[in-house]
Amino acid sequence: MFYITFDEFYGVNEYNSFINAAKNNGVEIREWISTRPPYNWYLEIDPKDLPWFLDFEIATSQQEKHLIKKIDPLVHADEYLLLRRETDSPNKFTKFVRNDYLTEVQENQGITLFRYKNRQELQDLTRTVPELRDTKIYLLGKIRGWNMAVTTNKFIEGHIISDYVLYSEYNPSVTRKIEELEAYINWNVIKADKIHTKNFQTPYVINGKYIPIKKSS
Repeated sequence: MFYITFDEFYGVNEYNSFINAAKNNGVEIREWISTRPPYNWYLEIDPKDLPWFLDFEIATSQQEKHLIKKIDPLVHADEYLLLRRETDSPNKFTKFVRNDYLTEVQENQGITLFRYKNRQELQDLTRTVPELRDTKIYLLGKIRGWNMAVTTNKFIEGHIISDYVLYSEYNPSVTRKIEELEAYINWNVIKADKIHTKNFQTPYVINGKYIPIKKSS
């Protein structure tokens, strides 16, 4: 897959028209945003679908390491909120990328990213371990073939296989731009893959219960 940007050649309205055309023609794309100036937007696209009839730039490996996933819409209202507009300031992209678990990570100044075997394992832990009471464990889906989850409760690390902990940080430095933290995890922790499924809501387990995404508009 390549990551391409039109931002050096076309405006936001043209960009949106390219997105719509891709969707209408069955071209699979994912939208990403750079956390570094000039904060260009990128499309993840199969090489066979590269639009050679348009001007675009392909991200270098150095540029790619700063890309994070734009939130995907779940319902109609999301599509309106996530529509890119000409009036958007390029460096004010937080609303397009920060969802529930990223907000919680920043508010609690801590994160443990880890692998797990199955959801029932996590439900059992949050039901039986006192230190994990009222703790949300967000389920990020399968990445690199692993079931991956994230929580802001460091006590999880005493109840899972140590090798399953992929990244852990509990200090005020987590309050740096949370978007930079996601880019760091993508490039330095996950490496062969990225966190590429992201909605405003993330399914989670708490107190032994599984809370799925609510798709009501």
